Amino acid sequence: MPKRYFPIAVLTGILAAVALFGYMAPTKSETTPVRILMDNAGGKVIFNHVAHTRDYGAACETCHHETAAGDTEPLSCGQCHGANVTDAWVKEHQTSFTKDLQCATCHHVEFAKDHDWGHKMHEDIASCTDCHHADTNIEPEPTNCADCHQAEADGKMPALRDAVHVKCQSCHAEMFEAQLKGCSNCHGEVNQKEALKAGQMDKKFTKCTSCHTDKGVTEVIPSRMTALHASCMGCHEKQDAGPYKKGECNQCHFR
Repeated sequence: MPKRYFPIAVLTGILAAVALFGYMAPTKSETTPVRILMDNAGGKVIFNHVAHTRDYGAACETCHHETAAGDTEPLSCGQCHGANVTDAWVKEHQTSFTKDLQCATCHHVEFAKDHDWGHKMHEDIASCTDCHHADTNIEPEPTNCADCHQAEADGKMPALRDAVHVKCQSCHAEMFEAQLKGCSNCHGEVNQKEALKAGQMDKKFTKCTSCHTDKGVTEVIPSRMTALHASCMGCHEKQDAGPYKKGECNQCHFR
């Protein structure tokens, strides 16, 4: 090989070695992504991760709220929020969680199965048709509410939750005025975190839509979108950073 080509050959060899080393060397995963693109009902959201962690000083567990401070492998938002909740997802989603207690992040209320609804007490102060409003000429025995009212409204019949709440509210306005504090008068609850620790939960959790609907039960429980806005925008307002004022929606939502 002519001497004039020797430096070129050496340089080419060095560049090839560097390229090979760069290709073979393991890459370190990015622990703090700069931006995250998320989908939601209002359109796609560009979430500036660096701005929240570095500039605003937000603690990781503020958003990754399924885990305690210091967890080096927090769940991503998309593992719980924005998922396409199909029957297959409901069946398999728990396999993606690293700890059982993370279930309680979303499934934060379970209604006790053996709650006393006080049927005898109501018999003493009301007629059957005040609650069981079927025509007794057709049905001598009052029917169960769920015999007609299903879990979801079908356009002709109100959903079971809505129908029962309307009937209860007509006599128990003070319970509804107490908002969530009034729920325990009828709904017995289970401390899910403690039950999970004790191994007492069968993981057939109450669905989110059993309480949170698209429109929400405004006098008791906010809709999913309202709750989401309160969580995110409340933090933005507290930090005085990020969108939380009128006219700033387009900073998160775009088409």
